[in-house]
Amino acid sequence: MVTSDSSRATAALLVAGMFAGPVAGGALVLLAKPFGGRLGIPGAVVGYIVLTALLCACGAAFLGLRPALAPRRAGLFALVSGAALLVAASVTHVGVFTAAVLIAALAAGPVLGCGRVTAVAQGGRALTGWHLAQWGGIGVAAGVAALCDTAPATALRVTGIACLVLGSILLLPESAAAQAVSIRRGTDGERTPAGWSRGLVAGYAGVGFAVGGTVLPGLHLLLFRWNALDAQQCVLLLLAVAPAIVVAALPAVEPDAVPLALIAAAGGALLIATAPGRVTLTLGLAVTLGAAACGARTLDAAAGSGVSPARAVHSGLLSVLAALAGLGFVALIGASAGTGTGVTLLSLPVLLTALMWVRAPRPFAPARLAPEGNTP
Repeated sequence: MVTSDSSRATAALLVAGMFAGPVAGGALVLLAKPFGGRLGIPGAVVGYIVLTALLCACGAAFLGLRPALAPRRAGLFALVSGAALLVAASVTHVGVFTAAVLIAALAAGPVLGCGRVTAVAQGGRALTGWHLAQWGGIGVAAGVAALCDTAPATALRVTGIACLVLGSILLLPESAAAQAVSIRRGTDGERTPAGWSRGLVAGYAGVGFAVGGTVLPGLHLLLFRWNALDAQQCVLLLLAVAPAIVVAALPAVEPDAVPLALIAAAGGALLIATAPGRVTLTLGLAVTLGAAACGARTLDAAAGSGVSPARAVHSGLLSVLAALAGLGFVALIGASAGTGTGVTLLSLPVLLTALMWVRAPRPFAPARLAPEGNTP
């Protein structure tokens, strides 16, 4: 039985990953131009720095598989990430800023990896908390960016302080003992599914591809219609991600709904590409993000709580890398045919992943999911 100390420790770990990952990264992306002005470099260069940091975090996430990481070292990594973010917020030298961001990302990777392993191992409320933290992190990043568009360093300071506080909580003796139990439960006596289903791989890839190819390209469509990415567009993202946060809090639906979620995500991309105004574009983003949240939630539940820690991390990284592929896909096509065309064509690979899910054999009973009430 999971104790209240264990629940508090798990919550602290998941929220620490939220601030070290999507909040920090999202704030840097959304505030790329203000940071570029602060550092005296083009905003696109800040984007390249963030892309490199994301790849570093993906590689470092595998440290979260080490049982020895939990619990104190996860807290230590959160402290390092928070301190590095504070350094990045306090300097105007490009080299120091870049080094600090990369260090923050390298330290964030193990926190996110450990959080993912813990959430999948415990299932139930812990897995719900993981999805809430990740989608909520996008909303927090959008809100912070909207408030700090004229003072971008403040966004990193707030995020860094949050990482320091949460990392300190993870270092408390009672949190350390409780979290150690949680991690062991995810690595002992696990039942590995019969093969890493092609359907699951397609599902995770489709979700990531849809999100990566719609969020930033969709917001930048307004660059050619109204103005550059600014606080108002961050507010649009905040509104658009709200349905995804609500969906993440709900119980997972049946696995047969995954292709429907992917089709809805593709439909949202089409709505974004043809959006005549801010309202329609926001609705398109909301459809895609809400459908992606439903798909990701259901895929994790369908995979089962018995998946190995390595596969738990692999599935998360697969979605992240697919998101980068989706962004690159739209950027590549947009360079010659326009961003709107790129977002329109994005729907085709997403629909293909839905077809692959339907046709692939699955290592689980498609019509039955375990109830997700209390964590056992």
